Amino acid sequence: MAQETLDVCSFWGPSNADLRDRADIALALHQGTSPRLFQDDINWDCFIAGRGLIRCNHQPHESQIDAFVSELNPQLGNCWKDIHAFSCLSNMAYQTGGKFSPETYNEMMISILYRLMYLSFPGDKMQTLIQTALLAYCSTVFLIRMYQANPYGRFKDLFSAELFEIFQLTSRSMPGPVNFWLLMIYHVVACDDSCSTEWQTAWLDETISLDREVTWTDASTRLKSVMWVDFVHGAPGMKIFDSATERLGKPRSEH
Repeated sequence: MAQETLDVCSFWGPSNADLRDRADIALALHQGTSPRLFQDDINWDCFIAGRGLIRCNHQPHESQIDAFVSELNPQLGNCWKDIHAFSCLSNMAYQTGGKFSPETYNEMMISILYRLMYLSFPGDKMQTLIQTALLAYCSTVFLIRMYQANPYGRFKDLFSAELFEIFQLTSRSMPGPVNFWLLMIYHVVACDDSCSTEWQTAWLDETISLDREVTWTDASTRLKSVMWVDFVHGAPGMKIFDSATERLGKPRSEH
């Protein structure tokens, strides 16, 4: 990471091209349409994962999650791997004072988000849910300014509907960390105070209770095994987790 030149905390200091790409993506998310740029010559191979930029270890959950990802559509699976690698790189950079260049950051954003948004899985509800969840997650990482200013109401409604349908049918067939991550990302992105008595919160409470997670440290370790950026998701995630453990009558998180 020594060759990089932009502080990881300053990811959101975009160039003109970066702003153009973000605007294209943000508009597509808001309207529920495809982006206008990069429609041709999409490279579906991994852009970050497999380059040896980072070697992360997420035992004891890694093999279980790898098996789940291997069953996804290969193009979607490559997006997952790249987002996971980007998240781990971001956590490492933040912890060590490492840096990304604006060019590197923009290339990662373009590669991941445009591939995700051009995928389509008609009739495959599980793949569609994972695609939507990854987009929701990426909106908090790559589009943070726009994400805060624009609630993407249609996008959140879609995420809610897909999550409800899948969890009614197959949630127990997903690995525990993936199940937990989906619910946590939904709460981080789409939930507000009105969710406190709805099915999303009930399922999150049940998942935490079943997994016997006692501290936020345990929970965040599990979330990182999927994908999680501490300086973006840590504070809202801890708040959501604390609220759940209080409802379950457990002690608050160890900070």
